[in-house]
Amino acid sequence: MAYIDTGRRDEAVDAAGEAAGMAEANHMDIVAASADVITATVLALRADSAEARKHAIRALTIVDPAECGLIASRARRALGAAALAHPARVTRPQDHHR
Repeated sequence: MAYIDTGRRDEAVDAAGEAAGMAEANHMDIVAASADVITATVLALRADSAEARKHAIRALTIVDPAECGLIASRARRALGAAALAHPARVTRPQDHHR
């Protein structure tokens, strides 16, 4: 998230991609969800709402939002940012978790 906060969005997506690969190879759900949240956030900021929603929803399905509040809140934030770019496509985050 530090890359995003400092405007280094391309680097954020690159780091998230590396983390996602490592997470998949090692069955690390929280890392995978975090990578999806980072990617979703950058895509939402770039107004790529459909892809942002896809990553945010995946993050919410990988982990239990009740147990991973930070990931859940950041995923919901990305969904909100995506909705701002395309308000007609708003989805409810509670529809996308276990």
